[in-house]
Amino acid sequence: MTSRAKSGPLPLLTRWVRTSENEAFKAFMIKEIGFFKQTEATPILASMLETESSSILKISIIETLGKLGHQEVEPNLFKLFPMTSKDVQRAIIKAITHFKTAEGLGFLCYSYNRIFDNELKIEVAYAIQQYGEEGSTALRELSAKSNEFGKKIFDQVTYQSGL
Repeated sequence: MTSRAKSGPLPLLTRWVRTSENEAFKAFMIKEIGFFKQTEATPILASMLETESSSILKISIIETLGKLGHQEVEPNLFKLFPMTSKDVQRAIIKAITHFKTAEGLGFLCYSYNRIFDNELKIEVAYAIQQYGEEGSTALRELSAKSNEFGKKIFDQVTYQSGL
């Protein structure tokens, strides 16, 4: 496929995603859409996200939409976050971090205070830190209102990032 892509644009790979019954193949093709930067496939992937029940496919779709910078899906990711598995939540956090919108930063800060899973809490803190100075400010504010474990998370994030 890579050599074919060099000779001209590839046809939309969503055709194979929609017609295949094999979940692993679908996930692979969705990732290939991101690899070949087929941004014209983003509306199709966004609509699939709303109907897809497979966590594997949801993760592939979310990662690809994040990689392609399809910010329009961000409000849907906010809604999906509390009702999904930890692996899907991780993909959502990563995609939101790719978008780097003010709404995304607000969502991450809001979510940080509502997450009970410590590993996920740490991932959210790292995601907030990736927002640069605005993220650092948000981390300081969250740290000031946090318990001892929360303060340790912020100390670790700021130490790792050199802030």
